Amino acid sequence: MTAVAYSQHLAAQRALTPAEPSLAQSRDEFARMFGMPVAEDVEVLPADDGGEWLKTPDADERRVLVYVHGGGFFAGSAEVYRALASELGRAAGCVVRSVEYRLAPEHPYPAAVQDVDAALSAVLDGGLAPGGVAVSADSAGANLALGAMLRRRDAGATLPAVAHLMSPWVDLGLSGGSIDAKADADELLSRDALASLVPLYAAGCDPCAPGLSPLYADLRGLPPLVIQA
Repeated sequence: MTAVAYSQHLAAQRALTPAEPSLAQSRDEFARMFGMPVAEDVEVLPADDGGEWLKTPDADERRVLVYVHGGGFFAGSAEVYRALASELGRAAGCVVRSVEYRLAPEHPYPAAVQDVDAALSAVLDGGLAPGGVAVSADSAGANLALGAMLRRRDAGATLPAVAHLMSPWVDLGLSGGSIDAKADADELLSRDALASLVPLYAAGCDPCAPGLSPLYADLRGLPPLVIQA
């Protein structure tokens, strides 16, 4: 999809939703915007915690990609991100463990990062060689993936071999100048939109605390990070 077509798609999706949607309507709109068709050869199996195992025909079951979806901490699901997660697994030639975590505001910090940590533990402590486990995540999910790995590092627990982070939202303090400098070029997010999400997840905690904003954390000891934005 071209940038122009994507902009038209977003405008059309917004037109379907009231100006001040409820939380449920916002989550439904997010699912409409980001859900994509899933290839017919993708095998979907439920995971114990509500997430999913995704497998394409040539996947090596000795290698696992743990995927953590985005959604501003308040939206998204393993099902919504099934197409993206499964195609990442296909490209990497491995099985995908797509994580389902509790959403804000019903479950503010640190519920979601605890859930991601638990999913990582289930994979890393399940008998696989750590070198065969990678993490991929986008946006708020990348924040949670980093937070979970920092917790595991501090606890002396096993870490994955590498992490792939797409447009990671690592600064809930919104201190980056590009938020304003690129405002006219961003089709999806604005400072006001991001600022409205922060208290849903932070729930009174300092948004610049390292546990909430990995930008301010000491990342030494983490596995190599592949970051795309």
